[in-house]
Amino acid sequence: MLLKRAQRRREEEERAKKRPRVFKEPKKCPPLGMESHKIESDQLLASSMSQYRYSQGRARLNMQDSENEEDMNGGAWCPNPDDKIHWFEIDARKATEFTGIITQGRDSRNESDFVTSYYVQFSNDSREWKTIHDGYSDWLFFGNSDKDTPVLNQLAEPILARYIRIIPQSWNGSCCMRLEILGCPMPDPTSVYQRLQNEVTPVQYLDFRHHDYAAMVTLMKSVTEECPNITSMYSLGRSNKGLDILAMVISGNPTEHEIGEPEFRYTAGLHGNEATGREMVLLLMQYLCKEYKDGNPRVRRLVEGIRIHLVPSLNPDGQEKALAVGSELSDWSTGHWTEDGYDIFQNFPDLTSVLWEAEDKGFVPKMTPNHHVKIPEVQDGDEKMAMETRAIISWMESHPFVLGANFQGGERVVAYPYDNHRLTKTLITSTIERERAHSRKKRQYEEEYERRTEWDRGYDRQEPEEEERYQQPEEERWNQGYQEPEEEQPEDEPRVTADASFFRWLAISYASTHLSMTYTSHGSCHSADISGGVGIVNRAKWKPVKGSMNDFSYLHTNCLELSVFLGCDKFPHESELVIEWEKNREAMLTFMEQVHRGIRGVVKDKDGSPISNATVSVEGINHDTTTAITGDYWRLLNPGEYRVTVRAEGFSPLTKLCVVGYEPGATTCSFNLAKSNWDRIKQIMALHGNKPIRLLSHGNVGTHRNTGSSINRRVVHTSVTAVDPMARRKRLRKLRLARLRRLQQKLETTTFTTTTTTQAPTTTTAEPTTAWYDSWFIDGQTSAPDGFTDSIAYYNYEYKIDDY
Repeated sequence: MLLKRAQRRREEEERAKKRPRVFKEPKKCPPLGMESHKIESDQLLASSMSQYRYSQGRARLNMQDSENEEDMNGGAWCPNPDDKIHWFEIDARKATEFTGIITQGRDSRNESDFVTSYYVQFSNDSREWKTIHDGYSDWLFFGNSDKDTPVLNQLAEPILARYIRIIPQSWNGSCCMRLEILGCPMPDPTSVYQRLQNEVTPVQYLDFRHHDYAAMVTLMKSVTEECPNITSMYSLGRSNKGLDILAMVISGNPTEHEIGEPEFRYTAGLHGNEATGREMVLLLMQYLCKEYKDGNPRVRRLVEGIRIHLVPSLNPDGQEKALAVGSELSDWSTGHWTEDGYDIFQNFPDLTSVLWEAEDKGFVPKMTPNHHVKIPEVQDGDEKMAMETRAIISWMESHPFVLGANFQGGERVVAYPYDNHRLTKTLITSTIERERAHSRKKRQYEEEYERRTEWDRGYDRQEPEEEERYQQPEEERWNQGYQEPEEEQPEDEPRVTADASFFRWLAISYASTHLSMTYTSHGSCHSADISGGVGIVNRAKWKPVKGSMNDFSYLHTNCLELSVFLGCDKFPHESELVIEWEKNREAMLTFMEQVHRGIRGVVKDKDGSPISNATVSVEGINHDTTTAITGDYWRLLNPGEYRVTVRAEGFSPLTKLCVVGYEPGATTCSFNLAKSNWDRIKQIMALHGNKPIRLLSHGNVGTHRNTGSSINRRVVHTSVTAVDPMARRKRLRKLRLARLRRLQQKLETTTFTTTTTTQAPTTTTAEPTTAWYDSWFIDGQTSAPDGFTDSIAYYNYEYKIDDY
């Protein structure tokens, strides 16, 4: 019987190969939505399944297998191998003109399973089926030759039906397949989905199509020509194949940064085959330009209040490679990497490991800052970083970005950092302490055992009921005294950023305004719901990666960035772009508006000059930001009261209470820093070769000249006693702090003169130096601590530069 079936299949294959080609142009229809999940799971039916993880719901094109072997999510539909006839059925729920079938093998790291030939049947009632016939026999369609590459079989004539069945006939390895169906649904005014589609009216001035590199450049140039006063194009750098990574600025003054105006960025195309993000960015360019010209008040506020940077394709080489294959036949990885094989998103220096190691050693923030972490030299080699990545890093460092998002595909969720995964410090510390206690207990028993001599062991008193126990070897008896503790496995919780609560708010602001991102009742694209029903997820809990663009942006710059995964289908059909735009338009505008949340201001000196690279610290948030070259800063915060401290080299720190309300707009909180008096002392010392300053006089009211041997006399308060050495040291320290503070106050009003020569020193301006002593004083303190000022007389100081 099996031989007859094999013989018949070979004859059918020979006839299929000799079948004359049909030169009529087949009708082109979009996918019905297996990959995009427009076709729901209850529309799928199969004859059997080998196990639950290979059910009919796993038959969607480009469905990904779970990396966890215990997860019940396989990478294809696989029927029961004992069944002799397998079939997979799709209910289109309406009359449809079916025009083609795209098949793919099973996604697996170890197996190579794919269907090599199959029949196709149609039905209108799911009972009576008709197989496609070529006039001689049933039409046998040839399937895949590998497990990853999609293969399209177009029908010579569209077939009108409601149900379609795929019946595998031969396969490699196991009978497993993924598929997509092409078809044109017939109009149905009673259909709810059809009514929703009719309500989405495409905007006439927007270009809803996929753009290759040349078409993308042409569109961007047309936008700048239409809105030259608010747009400007520039290049971040070049790709491996020499293509410019183009960006567009949209702002009231697009060519330069304005003081107080935050900088925002949307990027897309990190992976060349994720086309939805690229088209959303191009559509946003057109939308902002047209709506600004038409006087849309919301768009005018955005354009005039934010400097918006839009980059549609960070990987133009991958973009061209994916477009050459097309939206339907582009698999999961076509164009994903750069030309030289890098995944740009996770090609950035791994700064999270650098920071976490420093935190575990207690180096943060004294030795290692909690912000603007430097790139390790070992990761700065040409062989470890793509050209595109280097261009992006240079771009990040050259603009004071505050907020950004990168668009990706293959899932429908917003992911926020950290993207890297590592146990929290408390868990690591508790694990280390348990190991230390474990070792101490073990050493205690081992030492006690070694101290027992042969004489002691020979004359131990033994209780009668314990005779059997003491007949055991000595080592066994003492090992019973020491019990290995049961290992307590700590929860595998990832570390969170210092701004985790605000990152969650940013993610919610996009997901909640997206039209379908929070619809998670049917799970995510490839598994169960990963977002907890709210459309957001911490990347470290979901799919942790090392060296991500988001982590690098957070730790190396001031910019908070997250990833927006726009849908299950990385490369949707052009007909889907209108719907995708409607889903994302409001979310993109709302997310941009979040850049005005928190506090902002300008840091200047007493003369009104801006101070660049000043550090802005928020009490309770262990992540600082810095001012731009123009002295302005932005700190994204949730509503609340915050103690904000600004520090700059050569200036005294200043602390303010800044209140962030619930009303729109950021709270203005500016700072004017005073020059550090100790820095002025160092400047004076620098004029005389950095020789130490010696006190010449002290007194309660006036200035008392010291002569002769009294020059080096130390001032000692008469109330200090030597009864308690600790109290004496504490009181002397208070005296020194009080004298230093008095000297700091006097130097603000006193003109210093030297007594070494009769000629007064010339005044010069020295470069600011680090105020190494500022950490001695509490911020805002003007005298010694603990009210010690009342017992200290007001000293007037003169100084002398020692001549050695």
